[in-house]
Amino acid sequence: MKNLRDALLCLARENIEGLTYQEALYYLDNDAIPSDGNVSGLIYCSETEELAKKFHDEIIELMEELGVDRPLKLNDMAWFAWEALIFGNGERILEDLGVEAKEEA
Repeated sequence: MKNLRDALLCLARENIEGLTYQEALYYLDNDAIPSDGNVSGLIYCSETEELAKKFHDEIIELMEELGVDRPLKLNDMAWFAWEALIFGNGERILEDLGVEAKEEA
């Protein structure tokens, strides 16, 4: 992965595989909450810690941009990054992934 956003987009793609556009949009906007165990790839500490270590500096910059000034554990840093860049941004994420809405019969 080149950067944090690319890594998170890859996880998003994996999590919406097989869903319709509307299902994926709903998931990304409402259900993709890693702290609830709803995001494959961000469930186990080994996964979250690996992501947070690999993209530590980018996550710190994101925290500073968004005014988060309290220390976070690695697990929380990975979840924070997902929630800041992916969760609630379904339309933009689907567009970035090249997923288009199709007329459903």
